[in-house]
Amino acid sequence: MKIDAPLLAPNPLQAKEMAQALEAAGYDGAYTFDGPNDPFFPLAFAAEHTERLQLITAIAVAFARNPMLSPSRETNCT
Repeated sequence: MKIDAPLLAPNPLQAKEMAQALEAAGYDGAYTFDGPNDPFFPLAFAAEHTERLQLITAIAVAFARNPMLSPSRETNCT
């Protein structure tokens, strides 16, 4: 059995520490969802700082995504 946990970082930069803590606690995966923040940025930061944690989006709404908005979303990381 594999056990996943939510990766609910209020700021995407905080996902690093949260993902490392989940990995150290023995979780197999971490997931984000399309809520108040973009679901992809926390996963990108988590991927950079973990070794075995499987990273998943629980839901990412495709029709709400506009390629022109991606650069403006990166400002959420500051």
